[in-house]
Amino acid sequence: MARSNVPAGHRDSFDGDLTFLRGMQSALEPVQITDGGYVWSMNTVNRGGLLQCRPGYEIKFCLPDGKLQGGCLFRSRRNASEQIVCVVDGRVYVSDYPFKTYYRLADINLSPRADMVYFAVADQTVELNPDGSKSFINPRAVLFIQDGLSPAAWFDGGQSGHNAGAGLTPMGTHMAFSGGRLWVAREEKLFGSDIYDPFTFIEGYYLGGSDSFVLPGAITGMAEMQTTGLPHLIVFTDSSTTIFQSGLRDRTQWPATNDFQKLLLPTIGCVAARSVTSHYGLLWWFSQHGLTRFDTALMSQQSSRLTFLDVEMGISKSRLDGNLSKIAGASFENYLLMSVPFADNYNRHTWVLDESGLGQLEEGGTTSTWNSFWMGTRPVQWMSGLVAGQSRVYHVSKDYDGKNRLWEAFINERRDNGCDILWAACTRGYAGKSISDKALRYADFYFSEMEGEVDMKISWAGATRGRFKPLFAKRVKSARGSVDATSVWDTSTEIYACKKQSRILRSPEVNTVVADSLTSCGVERPKIEAEDQAFMFLILVQGVGALRGIRVFMDARNEHGSGECQQDETRENMVRFDGAATADDDLEEAYEDLASDLPVEYTSTQSVSYDMFGVQWTASGVASSPVTQAAADKVALQLAKRKAGLEAQRVLPPTYGPWRQAGG
Repeated sequence: MARSNVPAGHRDSFDGDLTFLRGMQSALEPVQITDGGYVWSMNTVNRGGLLQCRPGYEIKFCLPDGKLQGGCLFRSRRNASEQIVCVVDGRVYVSDYPFKTYYRLADINLSPRADMVYFAVADQTVELNPDGSKSFINPRAVLFIQDGLSPAAWFDGGQSGHNAGAGLTPMGTHMAFSGGRLWVAREEKLFGSDIYDPFTFIEGYYLGGSDSFVLPGAITGMAEMQTTGLPHLIVFTDSSTTIFQSGLRDRTQWPATNDFQKLLLPTIGCVAARSVTSHYGLLWWFSQHGLTRFDTALMSQQSSRLTFLDVEMGISKSRLDGNLSKIAGASFENYLLMSVPFADNYNRHTWVLDESGLGQLEEGGTTSTWNSFWMGTRPVQWMSGLVAGQSRVYHVSKDYDGKNRLWEAFINERRDNGCDILWAACTRGYAGKSISDKALRYADFYFSEMEGEVDMKISWAGATRGRFKPLFAKRVKSARGSVDATSVWDTSTEIYACKKQSRILRSPEVNTVVADSLTSCGVERPKIEAEDQAFMFLILVQGVGALRGIRVFMDARNEHGSGECQQDETRENMVRFDGAATADDDLEEAYEDLASDLPVEYTSTQSVSYDMFGVQWTASGVASSPVTQAAADKVALQLAKRKAGLEAQRVLPPTYGPWRQAGG
């Protein structure tokens, strides 16, 4: 490698990553993370080692205001299309695909006081006759809804109502359909319906002559698990896991069957019913200590000790709200999604695990990578499945403005409702081949998959001290195509597709950048912050793109020499949470120094006006961004245009091209 023009006793050193296959590893010190890993990432996916802006979200509709208690995706045999059922303030709303409008089920009234509602889809093939006998009926799928305070409600895609009374569906909370029976939890009791009739609970034959099964504590969740043999029902309390042989359909055999009810994990339970998710044949859930995974294929060899698999998400996990009961999970394609209450009462962060890449969770023969945490919405409940023949995933969210909305995730466009997404990454500590001090010079950043206007801001910090300091900001313009609102073209116009673009961006020399006014030099160490054992970078991007590599250039220092005589410190040294530092003889003045220089958040309000076909209207958008003022202006304008477009669809008459006449 060629030498640079540096003083004698110094030599060039470099480090970097050409891939990010190892994913997010925030539980480690930045300098301990190996090649291909990073401290954290926000709003990204990591497929093939490319750290890329996540797929977008799209609003389907806005629900009524009030307490958002849950949502469920349902496919009945009455309808050819899927339906989404949502509950707000005890009122049940149904939307038919393509989920643009909704209507209320007036004959179901649940309690507005319930924090959440519970759903289960059951199959019914027999029904109770007035004389007490049962007869076969055409199979139908029925959605049951419970809140623990109201009689059980049901909906079959057309009809709906409550099912209450002696021998009928008991009032309860958690439910699951397994072994041809609807299972209902009420406190520590578990009830099983008659075979293939979820509306009646007449049959007896519980263990020990009881009217129900009894668990070690209040039931906190349940799920069916398919094994190589008969299905089993997993039932959780907050500190234990019990398994039932629900596949044994002859109820009279339950009392005589060994281990029909078996305490499987006596010290591990579930604290969030909506976190229970089946993903790649494994059952995942959030226990009292973290995310847990269970493999039924190894059930006969399973110990009561399971490894918690979310340590890589430590930067988010360390600030979760004390109430974890509303954590919500989902499985979609190769991804496991887990929405958690990070520094919020609602699920502000969604953790994303990808089963397709080389990763750290290699127990049980799988290779998984924690990609990122996602932000933008606050999911209350996820819903995934086949919709119109395509795998899709939705969630209902209590958004930051207090509105309740239904969103579709993983849409093809990498924008949220037409607006650019803010995504970010914090790199590992680049130390070269040693932990000795070195001086940071500059870095190269390799971007690809860029489309449209992409704003970015890159900052640097020492891996052991100091806050992130701006290195450079840049806007990249990568034309998405040749057609826009001002284009004039006809059927003879040739329209060319445009590919996404790549860039190699080299930063300026660090010693040419303005020094930090709140430096840790003289506080944590006597050296300037550009001299450290390793260096990290914070990459903020607003727009469509991907980071595929980083190369960092440093001057390695020769540290051989005499020692230093250490003296007592006499000034008040204060270091803020983000690494900003100051020292003063007076503690209050040191605090005022830190308070006078806080991180910048750029805000913008933009408006657009239109006058078409004699109709006039104005729409405005408000946005903020930590990247640049230009980035905030861009997103605010995108919001304004999006609102204007929706208003145009509402008020303007339909238009037709010259090849088609109205009514033709």
